[in-house]
Amino acid sequence: MKRIFTAIFIFFLLLPNLASGRNFLHLHSENGVYLMDVPKSTLNRDILVTTTILQGAARENRARDMRFGYGGDAVFDQMIRLTKDGNSLQIEKPSVVSDNTAKSIYSKFTQLAMSPIVAAFPIKKENDSTYTIDMTSFLKQDNPLVSLSGAKEELKLGEYDDAKSYVEGTVCYPENINIRSYRAYKTRDEKEDPNGTNWLVGTSWFLLPKTPMMPQLTDMRVGYFSTPVAGTIFRDDYLIPEVRYANRWRLEPKAEDLAKYRQGELVEPQKQIVFYIDRATPGYLVPYFIKAVEAWNPVFEKAGFKHAITAKLAPTAEEDSTYSEEDIRYSLISYKASPIPNAYGPMVVDP
Repeated sequence: MKRIFTAIFIFFLLLPNLASGRNFLHLHSENGVYLMDVPKSTLNRDILVTTTILQGAARENRARDMRFGYGGDAVFDQMIRLTKDGNSLQIEKPSVVSDNTAKSIYSKFTQLAMSPIVAAFPIKKENDSTYTIDMTSFLKQDNPLVSLSGAKEELKLGEYDDAKSYVEGTVCYPENINIRSYRAYKTRDEKEDPNGTNWLVGTSWFLLPKTPMMPQLTDMRVGYFSTPVAGTIFRDDYLIPEVRYANRWRLEPKAEDLAKYRQGELVEPQKQIVFYIDRATPGYLVPYFIKAVEAWNPVFEKAGFKHAITAKLAPTAEEDSTYSEEDIRYSLISYKASPIPNAYGPMVVDP
């Protein structure tokens, strides 16, 4: 008898309970030209950009140890800000700076440190509340904010094939925009993929809250995943060379339950953690995936929250037309048919 094993790759998209913004970016197409309306209230706000592979390339000779490259993989994320300089808008890549002192060294550092400029766009139109810029050439380029260039090494991509790449469409919501595009790349070794590789890529731009969650330094005695922050933490006039922040969910009690919570009673959080199960997951496994996620509820009860986490099958387009895998608002467990029996969980977090 021949037994066939299907490997499971699990990807967790973790993001704290982020506050929704109003009047975020509006990206629209007019006669083949992509224009972005940028509300003036959005300038200098933190925006988290994430890149997700929606359909991976069918590579003719894929290395067995190549972990990433499947549909559902989150492969890149970066924080940006839109700023104005004269008659143009710029995309900056800011540094994450934290400070626990009111002393002058913090202000001196921020005054002397300039954020890298990723791109600049002439302002095409302006009204009382909005600037309009032309994003057409930017969306066509191979840049990490709309393509796979931020993961070229991991995916072993060669030269970008501009002629075969194009934007499929965009969707705008009050707090984020999603961009879907086809991206083509030539191969570094023609023997591996003589015809090159093609990918369906989803990019999500999400407006982060004005007031960020208080960061928590990691403790080696507690097993948190963490995010390193190098050279940007000040403490008592000293620059600490590197620290790590714990990646945590933003669970908060509802306003009407705050007194109960402080008295030690279990309360439901303002926003429940929901994991969606990829519909590519074999049906017989779905109940077990849900059970595995909800097995964490007793742990959250120790922190004072009941019904804190749950899982459900990802909705169909008919059930929820706003759901999509690349949308940063949704946490996803995706299933991969792979020769490697493994599970992995890269996390996207508010930096």
